[in-house]
Amino acid sequence: MNQGAVYLGRIYTPQAGGGWLELSRGALAVDRRGHIDDIGPAGELLSRCRGRTVVDFGEQLIVPGLVDCHQHLCHFDWYRLIADAMVWLKTIYELESRFNEPEYAWSTARRFFDALRRNGTTTVCVHGPYFAEALDIAFEEARSSGLRVIMGLNAGDRDLPAPLCRPAAESVADSVALHERWDGAEGGRLGYCFTVRPPYCSSPDLLAGMADAARLAGARVQSHLAEDYNGQRMILDLFPGSGSDSEVFDGHGVLGDRTIMAHAIYLQPGDLELLAARQISVAHCPRANLLAGGQQANVMALRSSGIKTGLGTDLGGGKGMSMFKLMEDALKVSPEFSVHDLMRMATLDGAVVLGLESDVGSLEIAKAADFIVTRPPLLEGSDEVDIDTLLANLIFCGGPEVVRHVVVNGVSVGEGAAREGVIGRPR
Repeated sequence: MNQGAVYLGRIYTPQAGGGWLELSRGALAVDRRGHIDDIGPAGELLSRCRGRTVVDFGEQLIVPGLVDCHQHLCHFDWYRLIADAMVWLKTIYELESRFNEPEYAWSTARRFFDALRRNGTTTVCVHGPYFAEALDIAFEEARSSGLRVIMGLNAGDRDLPAPLCRPAAESVADSVALHERWDGAEGGRLGYCFTVRPPYCSSPDLLAGMADAARLAGARVQSHLAEDYNGQRMILDLFPGSGSDSEVFDGHGVLGDRTIMAHAIYLQPGDLELLAARQISVAHCPRANLLAGGQQANVMALRSSGIKTGLGTDLGGGKGMSMFKLMEDALKVSPEFSVHDLMRMATLDGAVVLGLESDVGSLEIAKAADFIVTRPPLLEGSDEVDIDTLLANLIFCGGPEVVRHVVVNGVSVGEGAAREGVIGRPR
C-alpha cells in the first residue's frame, strides 16, 4: 500500500503564525492523500517516516507553490505595449472576441496553463473568456493541467463590441450554471469566481445581478478597482452622486469578504475605511502598473488598514507570467519590503486573498502538498549561502529556467516530473 513520500532538500516556507522556517537539509513528508503530515530536519523525519518513498532533491530549494491572484486567460497572446489603459481596452477586444472560436479557445487555454506551471504558479485566479463554451473549455484544460484554478466568465453589458456585450440576465444565468458545474470540481482543486467588468462596462443590473448570484452561492466575486484615473472619471459620470468606484461597487452589493479586487490605485478619501469594513481582498499588480504609467497602489496603507493583499501578474497588462519578476517589481515600487515579505505575498498572502489559506500557501502540517523545487543560480554550495541571499537570487534571477519540479496536492505536474530528483527505495 502507498504510504506516501518524503521529499528532501533545502526547505523554505512562510508560516501561518508569522515568520518563516528554513531547513538547510530538510524533509517534507506527504501522505497518500497528498497532504503534508510532517516537516523537519531530514535525519529526524526519516526515522519517523519509515516505509515511504524518498525523493532527494539535494541542495535544491523547496518552496511553497506560487499563488497568482489576478490573471487574464484571454490576454495570453497579447504582446503590444499601450500605456493608456482606456486605449488599451479598446484594442484588446478583438483578441478577447477570438475566444468565440472553440479551436482557438482550446489552444490558448492549453498554452496558458502550461506557461503557469513552467513558471512555478500552482494556484491562480483567472478572469476567463466572455463565452460560456470557451469557459467550459478553459476549465477542461485547467482540470488536465493539474493546477489549482479559480476562474469565472467575464461579463460586461456596456460600451463593448457586439461579440462581448451581452444582456445582464444572460451573463448572470450563464455564470450561475457554470458555478454549479465547476465550483469544487476535482476534489476542490477547481473553483468558480463570479467575474464582472468595472462599472464603465457594466450596468447597475449586471453589477447587482452578479453580486446577488455570488452571495446566494456563497462564492467569490472579482473585478478591477480604481485601476485608471480616466476610467474612474467615466464611472463617476455614469453613476452621479458617487464619490468613487468603491462606492459604486458597494452600492450594488459587490463588496464583501469574498471579493477580490485588482489594482486599487486611485482610491478616494474614505475608500480604505470602506474596503476594510467590507473585508475585501486586493490583488496588487506592480508589473502591470509600471507598464501603464507607473502609478501604484499604496500597499502599506492597504495592509495597515487590515485589507488582505496578494500579488497578481495581470497578463496582458503585465507582460509575462513570472511571479519572480513580479516580486522584483513589487520591491522596486515598495523598497521597504524584505525578501521574506515578498515570498509571503507570493504564497501565503495570496492564499489568504483567495480564501485558501487553510489548504495552501505554506508548507505546514495538514495543508495540501503544493510546492515547487527550484535551482537558483547561486545554488551550488547553497548550504553556505544565507537564506536571504538565496531568496534574493531566486527573485532577481528567477524564471521558468529555475523551476525544476512542480507538485500540486502531492502529485507531480507537467513534464519532467521527476527531473533532478533522486528517487530512493522506501525506508
